[in-house]
Order: sequence, then structure tokens, then C-alpha cells
Amino acid sequence: MSASLYSLLAGVSVLEGDHGLDECEAEAILDEYLTDLIPSKIDAYGRVAADLAARDKAITDELDRLKARRSAIRASLDRMKLRLVEAMQAHDVKRLDGDLHSATLQSSAKVEVLDADLLTDDLVVEVPATFRPCKQTIASYLKTGVDVPGAALITTYHARIR
Repeated sequence: MSASLYSLLAGVSVLEGDHGLDECEAEAILDEYLTDLIPSKIDAYGRVAADLAARDKAITDELDRLKARRSAIRASLDRMKLRLVEAMQAHDVKRLDGDLHSATLQSSAKVEVLDADLLTDDLVVEVPATFRPCKQTIASYLKTGVDVPGAALITTYHARIR
């Protein structure tokens, strides 16, 4: 007999109430529900739940494996680009052209705050419960030649591969 757990439980509740059957017949049907039908249905639910839990764990493990692989690939790419920048700088080369790709040595300036306590109030941004240097304002001051105690304009290089 194949029935849903819902219909089996509904049948039990009907048998426990006023059902119009004699007591022996009702008890026999109730015993069949409780000893044969419902336990096998619960076992089926348990098997499906265990299978779904195993699939969930497999997917979680695969996601963790892929995240680690992604991290390794990104680190490898970063190391490769760093070696390319170092080689291009060592040979004073700004651009390299291949048949399909080119590499350009680009400079980018970023502010390194050496001592945030030395910065004036117009050079810091209020962050809830703390203050942090406003690097955008500091950068604009430094680029126009204004001396900002506690900050310096640092030029870094990265390789852009197209």
C-alpha cells in the first residue's frame, strides 16, 4: 500500500475518534497503520532526508574546495604579475607586445598615512566612534604640492594584461 504520510496520519486520527467501526476492527486497522505503514513511511522520509543531507554536505565540501582553488589561482596570478612588474622595472620597459596580448606598466598613486595623529581635521573623515584619514583629500593636497605632515604619496605599479 502506498500512501502519503499525511494521509496515514489522517487515517490514524479518524480511527482514534468516532469512526463507526467496531472496536476490534478499528484496533486491527490502527495496529496496521502504527506497525507497518507509518514506520515504513518514516523510514523512507529518513532515507530521503539522509540523502539530501549527504548531497548538501557534498556541495558544501565542493564549495570549500573551489574557494581554496580560487584563492590559489588568484595568488598565482598575483605572483605572476608581480614578477612581470619587477622584470619590466628592472629593464626599464613600459610596454611589451605579443601576438595576442600586451602588458603595460601602469603607475598608480595611493596615500600611505604615516601618522594619522598629525593630520588636520579637514583631512580626516568621521566614522562612527572613530576617525580615519580622508585619503582622497590628502591625495589631492599632495598632488598639488601641499605638504601634509603625517602622509606621503606612494607610487605603486601593477601589470595590466589584455
